Amino acid sequence: MSGKLLVVGPMISVYLKSLLPELDREVYIGGLPNTNHSIPQKYGWVETGNIKFASRESVTNFDGYDLVHIHQVHEGTALHAKKAKRVVMSCWGRTILDDPELYDHVLVVTFSNPVIRDEFVERYGPEKARLVKWVLPVFEHLDKLDKEECKKELGLDGTIVALGHKITPATNQEGILKSLQGAYPGVTFLVPMHYGTSKKVEKRIREVLKDFGHPYKILTDFLPPEQVAKLRKAVDIMIMCPPKDHMSASVAEHLAAGSLVIAGRWLPYDAYDSFMLRVKSLDDLSDTLDHALKTDYSKELSGNRKILDRYSKQKAVDCWNNFYREFL
Repeated sequence: MSGKLLVVGPMISVYLKSLLPELDREVYIGGLPNTNHSIPQKYGWVETGNIKFASRESVTNFDGYDLVHIHQVHEGTALHAKKAKRVVMSCWGRTILDDPELYDHVLVVTFSNPVIRDEFVERYGPEKARLVKWVLPVFEHLDKLDKEECKKELGLDGTIVALGHKITPATNQEGILKSLQGAYPGVTFLVPMHYGTSKKVEKRIREVLKDFGHPYKILTDFLPPEQVAKLRKAVDIMIMCPPKDHMSASVAEHLAAGSLVIAGRWLPYDAYDSFMLRVKSLDDLSDTLDHALKTDYSKELSGNRKILDRYSKQKAVDCWNNFYREFL
């Protein structure tokens, strides 16, 4: 393939690790200097096949590349994007900057969530908005797994309720924990810290858990995709009620694994086109969980398996290969 490609993003990302080595072209990679997760070697990347490490200098000035692809859109990445002669960006969150100069400069902005894409289109028009799928490596393992065997292997028993997928100040796990005031017999709650969190946030959540009053298990060890798949399969109900979100891969993974997802109605999850329960606010969460524990939703949840095909690895890789061919 002609044209030299530089992909800049958080090198810790499982999405980049799952996608870039599968592309049919050479890819130079690196993270923006002075940012977290910027050095590939620290996060298991190796120069093999089509993957090459970009020099630290070239990630700063972008010299020598025919196309620069910057992942995540925020004020910091916007400053760097404006330095590149030919640049595309990928929006990972819900942030659409009030920056016409940036969006005039970039060739396109990609989105994985059509709801967020449509919000961008309303403000800046459709010309530079693209919908492109991600590779979700957990999906590759789900069909091979049995729920009860996964629970046994992970040391879990009874009904398992996952409280989101990670804990940060933005996910408001403290508010979720305090809202769960029911009895919930036979339920064990999973508290996810396996993607890392600050010491301050972890200390606060542990303090809240002292008064939680229900059985719980804290997840602290980082898990590879195959183990994450077992965790998703073991979960019966996932609660996802952060103040805001983009299109969390963990929600798609739980839906595909057969979990019942309880999500905030304010979140842009209609794009999944899957069955889930919605709450208007955290005030409704306790009653909704109580109702979910007493109701058989197996028929409705069986229809969520269609999401496995929608996010197949090959479809996502083909999508990105075609995307790069357009610009290189």
